[in-house]
Amino acid sequence: MSQKFSVVIIANNAERTIADCLSKVTMLSDDVVLVLDEKSEDATETIARDFSVHLIKYPWKGYSATKNFGATRAKYDWILSIDSDEVPDDLLMYQLKNISLEEDTVFQCVRRTWIHKYPVKYCGWYPDNVARLYHKKDVQWDHHLVHERLMVPFGTNVKVLEGTLEHYSFRNESHMREKFKNYAFLRAQEWKESGNGPSGLKKLLGPVFRFFKTFIIKGGILDGKYGWMIAKNEYLMKKKELYYWREISR
Repeated sequence: MSQKFSVVIIANNAERTIADCLSKVTMLSDDVVLVLDEKSEDATETIARDFSVHLIKYPWKGYSATKNFGATRAKYDWILSIDSDEVPDDLLMYQLKNISLEEDTVFQCVRRTWIHKYPVKYCGWYPDNVARLYHKKDVQWDHHLVHERLMVPFGTNVKVLEGTLEHYSFRNESHMREKFKNYAFLRAQEWKESGNGPSGLKKLLGPVFRFFKTFIIKGGILDGKYGWMIAKNEYLMKKKELYYWREISR
């Protein structure tokens, strides 16, 4: 039996993409919850007010904690979690509009990341299956500060929806560096809080291996200059993780 679901979005300084995102998801649900970082400084709030959303300004608690908070404010038990820079394509919209939600099931979307106008095809970035539609009484987001994932109970069915979740993540290389720098700092914080720092091997070879994995093993070379851009900046991100780890561990 088909059931209604809520859409939960977290956002901070998302004026570049929020209108495109909301124009789609407001067609999917009568309950769209937008959790906006209270320190957001751009026009995200003004743009969002033009749509039928439940906007909540909330202090940033990290990706997972903020998504879990948003789910608690949703009307329905089924949650479609979408980031503010993600837009479902027409086929995925059709799938979501006609979906039959099933018990003990989590639904994945196939995500494709863009750098400006270029859709990344390799680098281990595509296809990127991400679990996004779930029942909030059974499934929650983990406690990672960065690269959060849904904690899916053992035995849960996983179904992949047709269509693509377009991820307009990076304006340019400078924007990528800015994001990767933030990811690196959050990863170092995770190591610090968990008491489990990077291994000796990761300290020695982690950045180099990440470059090799992305550019060679995962085929980044086939993405041309964009593959080189990704591999290079992932290498630098891994270097920064170790740098931040040393700094906060002193």
